Amino acid sequence: MVTADKYLSYKLETNQLIYWIVNASNSVITECTEPSSSGDGIPKSVNTSGTVTLSGLVSLSKLIAQHADVTPPSILRLFQSVIDARTAFHAHYQQIAALYPDPEVVKRNTSHKAFIDALTAAFEALGGKEWAGSVANSNSAHFPAAEALKAKSDLDRLLLTNKFSALSASEEKDDGGEGLSDDEPHQNPAAPPRRQRAPKRDKGKKCRRGKKSKEQQKPTAFSKAGLNGLPLESYRIIQDKEGRETDDFLAALVLVKECRQLRYELQEAWREVAYDGLNSAVAGTLSTLAVAMVRRAAAAMFPDIPGQDSYESVMNTLTFGDVARAQGIYTAISIPHLLGEAKEVHESVVDIKEQFLIHAYHVLLDFIKDFQQNRNGKPTRRMMKEIRNWDPDFDLQKATTDEERLQWRRAYAINWLYDLVNVFSSDVVDGSVEGPWQWDTDRRLFGLTEFASHVTSLAMQKPGTDIGRQVLPHHVFELQCIMDSLAVSRGWSVDVHRGHVLSPPASAFEPQRDIDLFLDREEKVYWGFLTGLMLLQHALKLDRQQCGPGQLGHRNDGPLISLMQHFQLRFGGWLGDSKSTFSLPSIPPSRFSHTNPNGLWEYSPYLCGVGLQEGLEQGYLLGMQIWDKIPEVTYLVHLHNMLVQTGYIQEPINLLGTIEGIFDKSFFKDGKVPTTGFSEALVAHVGQAMPVSRPTARHRAAARPAALSAGTIHDTLSVRHNRFFKQISQLGLYREAGWNVHRIPDSDIPIRTILMTIRLSQTRHVTGHSNGTAQLEETELIRRMKADGFTDEMVAELHEMSVGDLEPCTENVFEALHKMFPQGRVTVHKVRDTLGLPAATPGQVSEPRSLTNQEVLRGLKIDLLDDVCGTNAPLLSLSYAAATVPILTVFKAMENRLSAKGNRLYERIYRAPSNTQTEKRRRLILAAMEEQDEECLSEMASSFEPGRLWFRDHVYWDELFEYGQGLPTTEMRHEKERASGRDHKALSDASSCVVMNLDLHRVMKLSQAITTKLSQATAIK
Repeated sequence: MVTADKYLSYKLETNQLIYWIVNASNSVITECTEPSSSGDGIPKSVNTSGTVTLSGLVSLSKLIAQHADVTPPSILRLFQSVIDARTAFHAHYQQIAALYPDPEVVKRNTSHKAFIDALTAAFEALGGKEWAGSVANSNSAHFPAAEALKAKSDLDRLLLTNKFSALSASEEKDDGGEGLSDDEPHQNPAAPPRRQRAPKRDKGKKCRRGKKSKEQQKPTAFSKAGLNGLPLESYRIIQDKEGRETDDFLAALVLVKECRQLRYELQEAWREVAYDGLNSAVAGTLSTLAVAMVRRAAAAMFPDIPGQDSYESVMNTLTFGDVARAQGIYTAISIPHLLGEAKEVHESVVDIKEQFLIHAYHVLLDFIKDFQQNRNGKPTRRMMKEIRNWDPDFDLQKATTDEERLQWRRAYAINWLYDLVNVFSSDVVDGSVEGPWQWDTDRRLFGLTEFASHVTSLAMQKPGTDIGRQVLPHHVFELQCIMDSLAVSRGWSVDVHRGHVLSPPASAFEPQRDIDLFLDREEKVYWGFLTGLMLLQHALKLDRQQCGPGQLGHRNDGPLISLMQHFQLRFGGWLGDSKSTFSLPSIPPSRFSHTNPNGLWEYSPYLCGVGLQEGLEQGYLLGMQIWDKIPEVTYLVHLHNMLVQTGYIQEPINLLGTIEGIFDKSFFKDGKVPTTGFSEALVAHVGQAMPVSRPTARHRAAARPAALSAGTIHDTLSVRHNRFFKQISQLGLYREAGWNVHRIPDSDIPIRTILMTIRLSQTRHVTGHSNGTAQLEETELIRRMKADGFTDEMVAELHEMSVGDLEPCTENVFEALHKMFPQGRVTVHKVRDTLGLPAATPGQVSEPRSLTNQEVLRGLKIDLLDDVCGTNAPLLSLSYAAATVPILTVFKAMENRLSAKGNRLYERIYRAPSNTQTEKRRRLILAAMEEQDEECLSEMASSFEPGRLWFRDHVYWDELFEYGQGLPTTEMRHEKERASGRDHKALSDASSCVVMNLDLHRVMKLSQAITTKLSQATAIK
């Protein structure tokens, strides 16, 4: 199946191939003398643009072949990969041309064939045919497995280090002796036979190939050819109009496939939110990641011409400018994954308006055009007739036609968009995503700023403005997901085969369910975010009062309290609530005021999910600020550890023991929990004095303005600015990487997560310098895994599991990770036995695993569950403000008990008038650790109240996810649905492979039992 990832890989490989052709031919030209008069085809000057025509590709390849002893095998493999990919694309066009005999399609198909023919001619000119034959005839059993991986390493070295030349006889050796020399051809079975050098000519160019010194024989660096600094994307093949249109069609087709697949994944996530209690922040984060995936894919597929990447352009390309006429030419085939089973193959005509998101596009376009007519936030009379009677309680199962459901969804979306723009523009006039609302109390929307910003900027333009080129595919995709989130909660989903899939709506589902638990606006519990902030501020004020003998110095908590009050206003006023906006005289009433004036949130699970996602992330940043600025948290964790280690506390206090495990690197130097030398450990971590020294304070203060100038609360309160609490949440990692998890550096990837196994599955093997065997490249991630306790064997076998036995993004891998580290180390062999996996083959070497974006989302969902509401590392589930209150209470209890006892340590330290309260507490803890005062330590231990210090008493949610209990497998979930009478299982789910435009390579690998039927089926009718 042609996926976005495969298409982008094809484009990248084509860029790499042209890079090599251009630079290698430039090396030939620069080493030749006078221009030829015999017409030998050698250009007079080097190529400085990086572009070539199809005919130029062939002639330059022939030129290289005349002056090179042999073409590097890695380049020939690259040629073969590009040809294979283009041939697969051509197969789709052959079907289109046969079933849709339009002259334009025929022209594009002809250009496809011309492109393949040119690639093949260039490939054969460079010795590709002979090389392919030698590969086919070689016996791979006689060669080590590492040889199969050597080509990729060679290609990376050739392209990235820029130390090769087409004139070299073979791949260049590195300093470790890697590669093949002219005297060792037998070690590389895939090396092409040496070509005979062209006979010397009497006329024409004479290449300077005379005797050279050893230094001169080094390959010519391509930077000398005049192309230094030209980006790789600039190396491409220039095609005619038909060729460009062909490429555009392929890109558009792949893009809508990507949207369709990601849409199904998100439909499933929002269905789990409504029916199975999945935290909406998890689905919201998956949605944000998916939108970013679509955005990146579109930008990478259409990089050249402005407007070519618009949704309008994509749809015109796929429908040949006529949607009605194009309906019926696309069909989808469902192919069972399991080979050897004669399962039924399903073929269905694709509803292109639904599957290509055309309905969603028309909703967005019609809304923008209607808003532009008045630009006062009120629909026109014509639009009002269409949308004013929207009924949120409409029974979708009782709709007589699909059109009736579509009209219900359209009316909802346009009403919702009116509320969105009115709320967003209430204090934001320019509609720019870099506007001033990003870091102040006037921000009206959590989680949807970018989408709301763009839609608002379009809606505010003058009537008649052509906005078609400004609506990009990811805007349409996000609107589709917004509509889907409500529809699936009402029992309506859309499948490529089954069309409209209906079931009873989720009973008693409230889109704000999780926001209500997080905020606790009604103060039902004291651990909600708002309640926790209120209690902590009260506790800090009480803590300033007199305690013990003499007056204690005041804490400097003013800035922190102001920050907490700021968050109370922002979250209490705007997260999940926009009613106050519609009370402004300049803003029209909500379009949902007849049923719910807060309909913008109450009728949008999507907005609630992405809003909660951002709220949790910001709440975590505030929590880290609180703990970084209230040192009692660190002091008490160190004291608790000492009391447990020395037996004064028999069982660890749950809250303190849990946060010690989660934030070990924040509480202890290098994350090492001390068993002796407790005072030294505390001093080593916090320094002799807790207040920051003046030079350090100036240095940290200098770093803050840069963050503040960025204008976002995420940058301003980034944990990377903190002194101690620098642990970043997974949501924070995703945001920093622009919602592209592949950009997260190895140094930041959390250990023992699915993201870790996904990155590990991409790790390649390299050839060892000492014995020539293949071994995993020693990446920073692998070094961190070993430092965390993974042995070489565990890393190697986990890699094999993630690229071979298991997908690296499944619940089974998650289970395996956490079975490796219970009490006592458990080897991967035992994990394999537990999971019923076969033993790894000795010496086995597997290629890096290529995952679809769908698979990546499924894996990240498991990590997000753990981050948001799990039991392993639930960074985002803890109410940090609420959890700080009992910690301060423990200190107050210790001081009261020691004061009542007249303890000598307490009296000595607390009667000193010059120290602040926090400094006295630090000195008391250190003195107790150093002097081992029995009375003091006993009273301290008695001050802990286990009944008030439970971790789960300070999390936002009613319960936390535990593996095996809160995360059903796909089959378990569908079994539950069947038992409840709402079987949502679609033909496009995880048990089947859905193909639009029949993938011939996939078909060839299927079982013989279904081959006959598949050969008669087509993906385009």
